[in-house]
Amino acid sequence: MRILKITPITLLLLLSSCASTMKNTWVKEGYNPKTFKNILVLNISKNKKIRSAYEDAAVQLFEAEGIGATEGFNVFPLDENFENVSSKIIEKRVMQGNYDAVLVSTVVDVEIRNKSDYYYENNIRSYYYPYTSPYLDYIKHTYVYAHTSDFDREERQYMVESRLFEVKASNKDDAIIWSGSTKISNPTQMDNVAQQYAQLVVHSLIKGGIILKP
Repeated sequence: MRILKITPITLLLLLSSCASTMKNTWVKEGYNPKTFKNILVLNISKNKKIRSAYEDAAVQLFEAEGIGATEGFNVFPLDENFENVSSKIIEKRVMQGNYDAVLVSTVVDVEIRNKSDYYYENNIRSYYYPYTSPYLDYIKHTYVYAHTSDFDREERQYMVESRLFEVKASNKDDAIIWSGSTKISNPTQMDNVAQQYAQLVVHSLIKGGIILKP
């Protein structure tokens, strides 16, 4: 059961209002665009409301384009701590669900501003490059640094990153297909921000020709 429902009017606005794709993107060299039948959408956050809002919005946006997708909270419950889930269990659940791609999104860096100066909190930019970490390691590593409150504190600029992994890649180095990131400054309404970011990610993947519509 989905936790957050988006009305048809809201869905239409999300589909029509996004005018651009992410500027900070990477695509695997030699990648040929393809259609995926079942994408597992997973947001790494310790805030259940943000996570469910993003996953639900992204799935509905994919489905509106005829692309099959599943919310991550149906596979990894909101109350589950990823630190206690082994990489083997993560891989087993993904394979049992017959997912052909995994889309993982998370806050990877926070810039905290205080008047004229600023500093960085939980800087984990080491996970940006190279883009070779398989999804099961990326899920566990980023969860350790996930913020409990994420988008609810003022005077902060969040770097949010999404990565698309192909489940049945021949090796770990080939698993990552695409990565995109953007900055979100001083967000206030968590649900709206999560939905808007989901729109940006899905729009970038489809309009950018990374995922082909059936």
